[in-house]
Amino acid sequence: MMLALRRDAAGAWTDVTCAATAAPTYATHPCVFSVHDACSILAQVPEPPTRLQMSCLTFRIPNDDVPTIVVLRLPPSACLVAANATVLDFAADVQRCFPATIKVAVHSTFESDSESDGEETDRLTKKHRVSKDDAPKMPILSGAMRDYSLQWNVRVEASDGIRDALNKLQLPDAATTLLTSSTGEEASYVVAELPPTALSTDGVANVGILLTHPSPIHGFLTSFAPRLMQYPVGTVMWKQTLLTFNGVSEPTINGAGKTSPDLVDNIRRRHASGTFTKLILPSTTWAQVLAKYEPTFPWMRGIHGDLRQRKVMEVLPTEPVYVRLQTS
Repeated sequence: MMLALRRDAAGAWTDVTCAATAAPTYATHPCVFSVHDACSILAQVPEPPTRLQMSCLTFRIPNDDVPTIVVLRLPPSACLVAANATVLDFAADVQRCFPATIKVAVHSTFESDSESDGEETDRLTKKHRVSKDDAPKMPILSGAMRDYSLQWNVRVEASDGIRDALNKLQLPDAATTLLTSSTGEEASYVVAELPPTALSTDGVANVGILLTHPSPIHGFLTSFAPRLMQYPVGTVMWKQTLLTFNGVSEPTINGAGKTSPDLVDNIRRRHASGTFTKLILPSTTWAQVLAKYEPTFPWMRGIHGDLRQRKVMEVLPTEPVYVRLQTS
């Protein structure tokens, strides 16, 4: 479970949705949960005598002049590995193992040698030219963003201390009830206090949390599912990228998606007829990413299996995505 709240000008905590800026449009326009560019990297990490799940969650909170609180509910004995710019770098590097597409600017020119040519002639002779200046630009973490990450306050709370922790933050009773009364079972909670920011840039995550915890369901990798204290009138959408290791390739709700070579082939086939997008090929591999981060996170050596990507878009409220693992 994931709950994201913002403190408004009156000091009240509200859900981080487009309610802050676009409430009048709910009747006619869907609302997007305002935690954008979400990416979950999930893997099973052998840790005798049990098996743990690695959950790396990165996302982008919007520019705001008020603080944001994000609370994650996990199985008991969760461990906060890191919450800093290194996590953002790691997630970005893993995403670079996959292809992407970008839109390119298109300019129109007319091949007509007479100003008297009719509109029909212009239409028939119209040709499109793609600008040569549209080189692909991969997101790069700025120095200001690294400084911002030093201001995060991220910690783990156990079940017996979460109510006091939420009360100290003056969160509403509705938030506490939502987080603590779903099953009555023991749990761990990650509480992230995020200061106001003006560094929100489309396509670049500005919050990153790396965790290990017991697997919620044996044989599956489990993603986080957002919850709201109060749902608006309109449809609220949740979008995320799932990157998983050793998941099955089956095209079902429990499938892990496609490998990088599969996606490159699909994109090339889909755009064979020509569209105004540019294919960005993968710039790294998991082996290279592992070599880079293994000194910091040596337990990542235990991660195995194909790395797959799946894009998820759901209507809230929704359940977590459960990716079935390959059997040994």
